[in-house]
Amino acid sequence: LGIHAIVASPVAAGLAVLAEEERELGVALVDLGAGVTTVAVHARGLLLEIAVVPMGGQDITDDIAAALATRRAHAERLKCVHGSASLTPRDNHELIEVVPIAEEDAPEAGRVTCAQLNQLIRARLDHIFRLVGEALDRMGFKGPAGKQVVLTGGGAELAAITDFAQAALGRQVRIGRPRGLSQVTG
Repeated sequence: LGIHAIVASPVAAGLAVLAEEERELGVALVDLGAGVTTVAVHARGLLLEIAVVPMGGQDITDDIAAALATRRAHAERLKCVHGSASLTPRDNHELIEVVPIAEEDAPEAGRVTCAQLNQLIRARLDHIFRLVGEALDRMGFKGPAGKQVVLTGGGAELAAITDFAQAALGRQVRIGRPRGLSQVTG
């Protein structure tokens, strides 16, 4: 195999997850990566502008690890398995185990409620999406409320992220999935 072309990641992500008509009418693609969040505005079939927010999913994981005094690997698991961008009344009653950083010094796991975990997640998401909104404003992504935001990247897998982003940005939000790929079953 050889390299046919090198394509910038916002261009590749746009081609993979956006419909041609979306790129024509105007859409913002927000790639929630581990270290950075990339905001790319498309219109008239072109990528018009890109902004980078220097935060991503790893910052959420680090916040969890620091606040709950656990290893990053465990914090990532908590985020993926129990984490959500929304809060529900049930979250106040559901307890999850938190493995301490130094298991040998504290052999018993602590416990926190899902609400505590999700509040940590939402605090960082508030910050990220405030910066995303500011970037969209700077790029002139205004006008009809119908202009959509599409989320992609690992951070877009967080439960209830579309509802959170919709409220934070005041726009319609959907998760972008690669188009034209069929599911392989084995």
